[in-house]
Amino acid sequence: MGALAVTPSVDLTDAGAPNEAIVSLIGLGFGLVFMMTAIMFGTAIAQSVVAEKQSRIVEILLAALPARTLLAGKIVGNTLLAFGQIVAYAAAAGVVMAVNGAQLPLEGLGGPIVWFVVLFTIGFVMLAALYGAGASLVSRQEDIASATMPVVFLVMIPYFLIIGFASDLTALKVMSFIPFTAPVAVPMRVYLDDISALGLAASVAITAAAAVGAIALAAAIYRRSVLKTGKAVGWLRALRAEAT
Repeated sequence: MGALAVTPSVDLTDAGAPNEAIVSLIGLGFGLVFMMTAIMFGTAIAQSVVAEKQSRIVEILLAALPARTLLAGKIVGNTLLAFGQIVAYAAAAGVVMAVNGAQLPLEGLGGPIVWFVVLFTIGFVMLAALYGAGASLVSRQEDIASATMPVVFLVMIPYFLIIGFASDLTALKVMSFIPFTAPVAVPMRVYLDDISALGLAASVAITAAAAVGAIALAAAIYRRSVLKTGKAVGWLRALRAEAT
């Protein structure tokens, strides 16, 4: 049987290439953690804003604090909570890498996790501001889902993109310069050793600039809409009202 068997010759063109299954698993992990954490704490912000509107507590708060400060407090508080949860996930991943042995080779994942924590924190500030702005447009808890749907799409898109393009270097390069996809794309590029220091700095700068812009936009919408009760106000209507 051995003499009759034909064994093809195999030439490894890149013995150090990352395992496709491991790359897909890592991409899934980054995407899932990003989506679940952003939705969890973003929804908490939205529920808090609407609860204050329903109870009219916001009117008392705004008598003592500017609307921008009130919104900033919600963003900072929930960002700290989200940061703590992400750090806990990172610590758990470190334990897994330390004890998994050869069953699941995850060498080189430390750097990507650090960059994920950094970019997630910056990106969540942007998303938290938009969650707060969206919630200020409605007066009932039942309307939160419809009001924050555009923000939910921004949170879910990175998850689906990273699943489909976890090892596509061209797609990852484009995603790393889009603020809401950079937190999952940049760590993958770091893991695949496909990004320079300049690229890292550019991704962080773009994401930070988007967060600053989102805060300014959210503060304008929040200030104009948080005292309105009754029928929900649309995003565009709130922006036009603010501009006039």
